[in-house]
Amino acid sequence: MGYKREKHLLEIEAGYNLIYERLLKEARIWNNSGQYWLANESMRKAKQLLNGNVEGCEAATRTEIFFYNKYTGRIGNDL
Repeated sequence: MGYKREKHLLEIEAGYNLIYERLLKEARIWNNSGQYWLANESMRKAKQLLNGNVEGCEAATRTEIFFYNKYTGRIGNDL
């Protein structure tokens, strides 16, 4: 009576595992730089990949709207 576990997408496809690790690294870098909104976006994409949503993690997002300018105190590239 053994339990057989299905292999996860990250175990089957090595390319998606590399994308997942890259997204986690980007999130750590953005978090350590004080760009928490950009880190949150990277973590959101990594979670989508864990859930098996490949299209959601590969979709391009306009990250300039998440950038925090410490001189103006605004989020985004508004002037």
